[in-house]
Amino acid sequence: MTDPGHQLDAEPRPWELPGAVRRDCEPHRGKLLVGLGVVIVLLGLGSCGCAPIGLVTLPLALGVWRLASADLARMDTGLMDPGGRRLAEQARWDAIAGAVLPVFGLWVWFCLVLTAWHW
Repeated sequence: MTDPGHQLDAEPRPWELPGAVRRDCEPHRGKLLVGLGVVIVLLGLGSCGCAPIGLVTLPLALGVWRLASADLARMDTGLMDPGGRRLAEQARWDAIAGAVLPVFGLWVWFCLVLTAWHW
């Protein structure tokens, strides 16, 4: 009689071949992340005109950046569908832009308030 564990090791594993994807991996969240990234960029642009929006935008941008980075790490290890890699990378860049814009907006507001106070 043969060892059943030994037979399992001898079976081919096509998902371990280069470029192959397991069918039981998590689906990507690319569209969701890109949608959130677009909202964050729009909020970041709005924060240039209204500083309090920046206080909301910055934590949201950091959250989307972490989610996109975590998804990219899962894609690298094969735990998530790599079909959404480009979308996750775009969402990460949108989150970075969404984090920079409020800082720029707060700097502009500070300069305007300082200038108005000086006059």
